[in-house]
Amino acid sequence: MMRLRAPAAVLGAVLLLAACSEEEAPEPLGPVALPENLCDAVPSSAVERWALHEVSHETTDEGEVATATCEMSGTFAGRPVGLQVSLDSYGAADDSAARDDVIERLAQECATLEARAVGTFSDDDHECTDEARDDDARRTTMETLYRSLPARGIARVAMDHHGDGWQIVPAEVVAIAGHLALTAPEELVG
Repeated sequence: MMRLRAPAAVLGAVLLLAACSEEEAPEPLGPVALPENLCDAVPSSAVERWALHEVSHETTDEGEVATATCEMSGTFAGRPVGLQVSLDSYGAADDSAARDDVIERLAQECATLEARAVGTFSDDDHECTDEARDDDARRTTMETLYRSLPARGIARVAMDHHGDGWQIVPAEVVAIAGHLALTAPEELVG
């Protein structure tokens, strides 16, 4: 009787281990669904202040990367304003891998922005900025990239204005980028 118990116990342990090893691996995370028209996500206060209107928009999903873009133009005090915004979302194996991937991609994108900077470049762990101000010409051009945890990606905002109000471009860019980066994509338009 003792001889049957040992093989049965071994067989039971082997079956238990096999059952544990056959557990399904978690499904990889795809990119987060982004708005069809990112221009609709630009805060109405900015749209009104700068008299912005849509020039173009596009949303693509290429499996591992989804991208939404928007270009707007307008006028402030009779002078032209240009605004470009984009939001990328990346797929990953899990939330931890997604965070690591976004951190790495942001570092790469910031290095690229720094290499082509036309003004003062600054960065920290969650964003980077290139700000070019010309006090004599009364012009500000600014581009910023923010890490977006809700989108598992990167939000980009670039704005250019020459004329009255040029000093408030940085605050506007930060406000728009913060809105895009900190809001869940499904809540951006609605």
